[in-house]
Amino acid sequence: MLTLLAAAVLNHSSSLVGATREDRAGWICVHLQGSPHDVGYQDGTLMAPEISDALKAVKVEMGDSGKDWNWFRDTAYTLY
Repeated sequence: MLTLLAAAVLNHSSSLVGATREDRAGWICVHLQGSPHDVGYQDGTLMAPEISDALKAVKVEMGDSGKDWNWFRDTAYTLY
């Protein structure tokens, strides 16, 4: 798995040019630049651990509610 991830990062290394991640007093600061595709790739790559943690937290909350993902998505769409 790690080898696959490393290969993916190397294949898209040009998409990471100019992107940085820094921890400052408990805050995660990222600098993203480039095309919309590059910015999305940079954000997903640099923030992957936090995205994974957030997804796990959402799944825990959803599991206790008895409602499926479609209900949450449709309700959010209706409200916002």
